[in-house]
Amino acid sequence: MYRNPLLGDVDFNILAYTSSMEDDKEIVSEVIETLIAHVKVLTTQGLIPAEKGHKILKELKKLLQNPSPLFSINAEDVHEAIEIYLKEKLGKDEGYLALGKSRNDHVSAALRLKTKKLLIEQLKELITLRKVLLEKAEEHIYTIMP
Repeated sequence: MYRNPLLGDVDFNILAYTSSMEDDKEIVSEVIETLIAHVKVLTTQGLIPAEKGHKILKELKKLLQNPSPLFSINAEDVHEAIEIYLKEKLGKDEGYLALGKSRNDHVSAALRLKTKKLLIEQLKELITLRKVLLEKAEEHIYTIMP
């Protein structure tokens, strides 16, 4: 409602209060990765024309490499910032992203992807710790009191 064109620009105080942009820095890569997967499926299924799909993917991959432009956009969250950014870059072709996409499903997929990545990092650290403990145990196999 606060984005209604008839109401004019969003009030900065409202945006500052409602924005999750700072928190979204933690999941921006996963948000973009899920959008890339979404566009690839829609393009493969012929729902997005191939040339337009490739243009969208090119811009999303640029954002994946460097998402910093998103955080200079006045937006409520990273999802809206991506939409604004892509609309500036692609014009009405940005609208293809909305095909078959639920914002809730997109957020959920990005959060699950982030969680999986964090779990993988923790498991790698745990494996490293176990290796170190095994090495120390082997060093002290005959030590009564290490």
